[in-house]
Formats: sequence, structure tokens, C-alpha cells
Amino acid sequence: MTKNCCRRFLAPCAACCHPLAQQCRLGPSAALDFELDGQPWKSSFGKPSGLSARLLCGSTAAFVLLRVGLFFFWLGVMIWSMVDWVNTSAWVPIDRDDSSPECADGVAGCEQVYYGYGYWFTQLTHWTLLFELVYLGFAAVTTALANYSSLPDGTGDETPWFVSVTWAMQPAALVASCLVFVLYWALLYSPGDEVHAISVVTHGVNFAVMLLDFLICRQPLYLAHITM
Repeated sequence: MTKNCCRRFLAPCAACCHPLAQQCRLGPSAALDFELDGQPWKSSFGKPSGLSARLLCGSTAAFVLLRVGLFFFWLGVMIWSMVDWVNTSAWVPIDRDDSSPECADGVAGCEQVYYGYGYWFTQLTHWTLLFELVYLGFAAVTTALANYSSLPDGTGDETPWFVSVTWAMQPAALVASCLVFVLYWALLYSPGDEVHAISVVTHGVNFAVMLLDFLICRQPLYLAHITM
């Protein structure tokens, strides 16, 4: 993968984002090439934001540990989600026809079926968990390399490919986690339904983690990146 991979991949979207890019005072290529133009990449991805810098006493090591901690926390959440999914079961009719009974535990003509790992990937929530995990992994690695590697600093074409990937994934993960949070509680949840801890974590804490990640870092976020 080259440093300009995101630019080539998103080039067809440039024309669509041109009006929005003008509103943001960016050219269409600047809005979508994910190459830093305002400040060097090590300053944008290796240093905490003003608020978090005060809370972390200006320690870059603490900032790196915080982003690594977010990754491993979310890895634990995804493992928890998979284990919970596999241990979840449903009662279904043995003979599935129009006369099949309403199934529950102890009802004749029904059998208990457990979900498998393969069906874990049929849920939008789980794909969002996985995408968020990949982003947090890239964010942790990028922050660590910005502080402890000998890679050259710079802007524009000197932006490393992994920085562009991290930058491109952040708005997507932020928007996706927000959508999953809102859609679940607005459309799927009904008052009186039993609320499980894993449901709260994957449909609420997911967005809180992304919001925290956004607030603690200096990564630029343009409106064009959210709406593209």
C-alpha cells in the first residue's frame, strides 16, 4: 500500500464533495486526499488535545498508553460480544409451516437453536464494532510511531500511508457508532424490554469511546470527511 492509496481510492468522490469542500475552504482533492496540509503529521497524531494534555499533565507517554488502552478495551468488548452471541439461543419450530406453534421453553414441537460465530457477522452492530476496533488499532500504532519512531515528519506527500488510513477511518467510525447507538434505541428497543449489559456497551459505550477518542486527539476533522 502506498502513501497515496486513500487519495486514489476516493478520487471518484471528489466531484461529489466539491460544493461542500468549497464551503470548508478546501479544494476537493484537499478534502479527500487525507494528506495533512496545515501541520506536520507527528504534531497532529502524536500530541494530545489541549484539554487532555492538561489532564495527562502534558505526558505523551500517557497519551500513547491511553490510546493503546482504548484499543485493548474495545478488543475485550468484541470478544465479550462474540461469546455472548454464541451462548445466545432461540426456540424455533421443528416443523416450520403455517401451523407451527409460538415457541418458548417447554412448548411441544419446538427446539432450542444456538447462534454460531458465522451469524455474528450478520449484524450491523458487530461490523461497526470490528471497524471501530481496526480504527483504534491504527490510531494507537500511529500515535506510538509519531512519538517513538525515526520516520520523517512532514506534510502533504510526506504524510505516511498509515496516517492517511487512520485519518480516513476516524470520521467513518465516529458516524457509524453514532448511527448504531441512535438506531438501536430509537427503532429496536421498546420500553419494558430487558436490557443486557452487552447491549448498552455495544449501543452506547461504542459511541462514547469514539467521542472520547475524538476529544483527546488533535486529528483534524473536516465536515467533508463526515458527509462524503
